[in-house]
Amino acid sequence: MVGNDYPSKSVPGSCPGCLRCAETAGVTMWLNHTRSIAIVLLIVAHAMRHVQVAKPEAATPAVQAAPTSQFEISPELVQMLRSLIAEVTVTEEQDAPLQLAETTSVTAPEEAQAEDLPLVALANVLPDVTQEDITAVLTAFPSGVQRRNICGHLHWGTSKYSTIVKPVLDAYAHLQQRASHQETG
Repeated sequence: MVGNDYPSKSVPGSCPGCLRCAETAGVTMWLNHTRSIAIVLLIVAHAMRHVQVAKPEAATPAVQAAPTSQFEISPELVQMLRSLIAEVTVTEEQDAPLQLAETTSVTAPEEAQAEDLPLVALANVLPDVTQEDITAVLTAFPSGVQRRNICGHLHWGTSKYSTIVKPVLDAYAHLQQRASHQETG
């Protein structure tokens, strides 16, 4: 006897017109609402435990007894403000301009001229390399920086090794060899 004529017992209110199913659905809804209200009341009751209720003391009359005065702009107040503003002076102090300390040369003038000769000769031999780059390489190499580390020391990319560092150091070594042969010969 299973079919559409018999209501399912698992779903309340599943058959239309059945008072028993309608009553079950109403009771289920009533229970759900009652449970929700009970949960809210429990939350409120718990929160009330943390609230301290104290009767207002004499502070309330003192607040009410304070005179409530309105701020009025009088001609005397305006005159006083104008005189105070007139007394204010703004001055700007200018600091002395910053100057670089004098640089002194450690090398003797003859040595400086001797050092300029390789720069001029290298600039003539290597027209694609700027004199600043030649100077940077020639100051780094004698100070103990190895050839392969000069680009990193000068914060240059590695592509500058083959275009700047190697040609400058090779030409410098060639100039030194030539100068040493002329001194001995």
